[in-house]
Amino acid sequence: MLISPDALYGLDSEHLVDYQGHRLEPKTAQALASMTKAAKHQGIDIAVCSGHRHFNKQLQIWNAKAQGKRTLLDIDSRPVSIANKSQQEIVDLILLWSALPGTSRHHWGTDVDLYDASAITTSELRLVSCEYEDNGPCAPLHRWLVKHSHEFGFYFPFQAGLSGVSPEPW
Repeated sequence: MLISPDALYGLDSEHLVDYQGHRLEPKTAQALASMTKAAKHQGIDIAVCSGHRHFNKQLQIWNAKAQGKRTLLDIDSRPVSIANKSQQEIVDLILLWSALPGTSRHHWGTDVDLYDASAITTSELRLVSCEYEDNGPCAPLHRWLVKHSHEFGFYFPFQAGLSGVSPEPW
């Protein structure tokens, strides 16, 4: 499927469909529905906390972090103050967890952030690594995704030491 430049950069979402209240590329939504059904048989309730993100939303996230209106996290998911940080240090911190507007994979409607709705609510979810590791509420989901997500065409694009951004186990 060819994607228009506007869709590539998150400026157009007309080609997307609704899935759990989020906009996704149609084949992605279909694959995610199949994967969700398979996980349900193992007691895991896959839910989407983020799908397509329009350029303006990504810009809003970026600017809020740059202005200290939204929490910045370090590589270990600990909050960091921007006080006494240079502009470059602030940009580097933001880039650990957020893409520059126009470069987010969420613009395509193919990337999703997932959680286990049977283990944690969206209001409790912080979308940090510790929620998906060891005894975190989404650890069983993460283990299941590692083992099975490739069967549905999904993979983890952000991995330690391989992607330039922090790993995203969701």
